Amino acid sequence: MQLETERLILRQFMPADAEAYHAAVYGDPDVMTTIPRGSVPPSIERTRQTIDTFLEGWKRQAFGGWAVFHKGDQRLIGHCGLQYISVASPPTDEIEVFYAIAKPYWGQGLTTEAARATVAYGFGTCQLDQIAALAVPENTASRRVMEKLGMTYQGITNRFYDTDLAYYLLRREDYQQQQEAPPQ
Repeated sequence: MQLETERLILRQFMPADAEAYHAAVYGDPDVMTTIPRGSVPPSIERTRQTIDTFLEGWKRQAFGGWAVFHKGDQRLIGHCGLQYISVASPPTDEIEVFYAIAKPYWGQGLTTEAARATVAYGFGTCQLDQIAALAVPENTASRRVMEKLGMTYQGITNRFYDTDLAYYLLRREDYQQQQEAPPQ
């Protein structure tokens, strides 16, 4: 499965993506501060395990994590996708949109572009009823992406990933209304 936007290609990860992915996301301490529980860059082996987890997700259901490529320079610049929230108390079957983009690509609207395509896929192809999003509360850029997606802020919660996170939600009916509304 592959998605294409104006400036991006989102495709399933391949094991050969590990080094480029690690350099773009997991090897950059600044990018890691934007990921819940991600303050310390993991090893390349942990990056390979993450790719394996994304691939396993695609085998189990119709969604997972995509490698995000910039069309202009053909570089792997991050990830975006849908996944079940894996660490929750109490356990949940909620699905989140998740993303991270390499620092040189910040501030260009690329994360919003990738996340918008992912949410459309989730409500269109996967017929999801709702999609959540989580952010480190201080990560105003990520929270702005969630707002641009039309998500509604639900508050700060510690139900997910064993830490305080800003929690946003978008329900199918709200998404559909946004898509039908005339542009302003």
